[in-house]
This record gives sequence, C-alpha cells and structure tokens, in this order.
Amino acid sequence: EILRTRWQAPVTNFLCNLPGRHEVEIVTTDMWKPYRVAVQHAMPQAVLIVDKWHVMRMANDVMDIARRRYQGLLTQKDRRALKARKAAFLKRPFKLSPREELDLDGWLKNTPELRGAYDAKEAFMDIWRHRKRDAAKAALDEWRGSIPAHLQGLFRPVFIATRNWEPEIHNYFSHGRFTNAATEARNRVIKMTNRI
Repeated sequence: EILRTRWQAPVTNFLCNLPGRHEVEIVTTDMWKPYRVAVQHAMPQAVLIVDKWHVMRMANDVMDIARRRYQGLLTQKDRRALKARKAAFLKRPFKLSPREELDLDGWLKNTPELRGAYDAKEAFMDIWRHRKRDAAKAALDEWRGSIPAHLQGLFRPVFIATRNWEPEIHNYFSHGRFTNAATEARNRVIKMTNRI
C-alpha cells in the first residue's frame, strides 16, 4: 500500500476504503498536516500519535545546523576534524563509544557555541524518558522556558512544531507509546535502494 503521493485527497481516499477502518484505535504518523486531516476524516475514532522519531529528529537537525555554522568559522583543518565527528553530536550519550565520548567532550568543553545547542538538544530528547503524559507535558514546558535567548531562533522550528502538534505528541505518553519505526525503517531501505 504505497501511494504515489502523500497529498490529502489520495491519502483520505485510501483510508476511507481501508477494510476495518472504523475499528482502528491508534494511528502513528509524522507531522504532515494532510495526514492529520485525512485520519480525522476517515477514522475520527482513532487517536493520532506523532511518532517520537520525527519530533526528536527536529532537535538533531537543529544541532547539525549549529555545528555547521560553527564549522564555517574554523580553519580548513579544524573544519574537517569537526565534520568527521558530526555523528557524535547527534547520538545520545549512552550510545557513544569511549572514543566518541572523549572527542565530543573535548569539542563541547572548548566551544560554548556548541555546548549550549548540545545541552538543549539532549534536554529535549530526555522528555521521551517520561512515562506519563503530565510529566512529559511539564518537561516540554520546562524545556521551552529553559532555552537561552541566543538559542531561541535556532530552536524556533522545534518550538513551532511542538506547539502545533502538542496533543498528538502527548498522545504518545498516554496511549501506549506507539511508534511507526518499522515503517520508517522500510522507507529508509526503499529510499536507499532508489538512490543506488
């Protein structure tokens, strides 16, 4: 069931013709507004959950932008060295190898421009460690209030998305922590195959 487009009309049509659509309880999706409208029309009884991966990826994108901006200020040698370590800035600390941890620590201790963005990114990721909706909501509100003024422009896309999709983001914490990771993994394989 791979549709040719992801626009609202074909997605709505597909969902309206899906056998058993009235029994669907939960739908996980990314933050594409036509999906929300299509689900609300075809399956009004279903709870819509924004997949955590899509929200977390936005914070990683911001970290990558911060790294690239700082990288542009460096000498060619230092630029290459920082670029070679870009994956470490995007990994969670508990997933870093000892070598990556040491390298990242060195960069963060010596570059406050990157330290602030990294700490804000990690604090945002930690919201998904909460088990209850109220705790996650309070953590998100606290995170928004904790971002220093000089980083607010950088994190603006995350602020906007989390406000526009707040109920669907919080549904993750109150409806069984569902994710569409399996579908996303398949999509990645399809995209890689197309590129090859």
